Amino acid sequence: MTPRIRAARPADLPAVYKLLSACFPDARPDLFRRQTEHDSTFRQRHARVVEVDGAVVGHLRIFDREMWLRGARLRAAGIGSVATHPDYRRRGLATALLRHTIALLRRDGYHLSFLGTEIAAPFYERLGWRIVRQPSHGAPAAEAAALPERPGLTIRPFQPSDLTILALIHAQATRGRTGAVARSLRYWTDHLSWVDDNAGGFLVGVGGQRGLAAFVRSRSERWASTLIVLDAHCREGAEPYLPPLLGALGRYAVEQGLKGVQASLPEGHPLSEAFAGLPSAGVTTDIRFPLMMRVVDLPDLARRLAPVLGKRLGAMKAPSVCLAFDEDGERTYLHVGPDGVRVARRPAGEVASVAPGEAVTLLLGQKAVREALAPGAEPPSEGALSALERLLPREPLHFWSADRI
Repeated sequence: MTPRIRAARPADLPAVYKLLSACFPDARPDLFRRQTEHDSTFRQRHARVVEVDGAVVGHLRIFDREMWLRGARLRAAGIGSVATHPDYRRRGLATALLRHTIALLRRDGYHLSFLGTEIAAPFYERLGWRIVRQPSHGAPAAEAAALPERPGLTIRPFQPSDLTILALIHAQATRGRTGAVARSLRYWTDHLSWVDDNAGGFLVGVGGQRGLAAFVRSRSERWASTLIVLDAHCREGAEPYLPPLLGALGRYAVEQGLKGVQASLPEGHPLSEAFAGLPSAGVTTDIRFPLMMRVVDLPDLARRLAPVLGKRLGAMKAPSVCLAFDEDGERTYLHVGPDGVRVARRPAGEVASVAPGEAVTLLLGQKAVREALAPGAEPPSEGALSALERLLPREPLHFWSADRI
């Protein structure tokens, strides 16, 4: 029978959970049920299945999110729980399911998609996702545990009554920062019901008149004997509170018999400096399970981004130049000039052609404009390139491990 791809029905869910448990045996037994039943953004169309002879043999889940990109708040689709029954692998079912999902995301108005992969990245790269790299810091737990405490700072475990303040701290710390997932209070409530936090490794810092001013969250990766930092945020001006919280996590890790502490952090984050000061700390962007992102609807994304970039342009004198993107068989022009930034139907002035597949790395600030240009294309003038690089500079990525689904 020809495979059929469709939205999951409520009656399919027991078979879906069984399939996912078989394909992800190391996951917590009730994880997939909780991710579905405790996520208020979930709609039945967000679970896509492959049906063969009446049986569910493939599945993926869309997580409906919003993400900041250079100051614009855009719709983003997390892709997770991608699974194919072992008896039906190597038949192209996962590829067909992902192509089907990309078309669905365009139709539903998403701009970006992200996923974390435990399989070879080229599988997703040929479908348009690209690895985006963020510095991953690691150090022995004992060295993190030696970080000094801070006088006047009280560190204690998270309590449910802290949630409203934590949500506000996160929103203030991440607003407008490229790659950050925007979290509503409802998202927080839903998320904490399924994410595999450690109760003893979810800590808040309370300091004097500031009250609750910082927090860190973590999860144990027993297979790697490592404590993973999921989140670390603070109020403005409370940055010195974060290194002592990392020290408390180090002590917790030692108590749990874990050997290391690891965190993927934006460049310049206070914890990156704390890690750098540890004797045996290391940093890499080559991690085992990389984050991947994809532009879903570039023309609409560009339309949403243009007015935000136009405000950034301000009084900057820019020559007339077009960034030309070729994505998914469409050509999109982002025109920059004295009158602002807009999406154009045809080029005007000089043209800077972005290499196919590099739109997401350029827009996320992973590459400079010069690095993202198509090889062999005629480059624009130095003045035009300089204007584009002032408008779209490289930026740290503020995606946090807690949002990896």
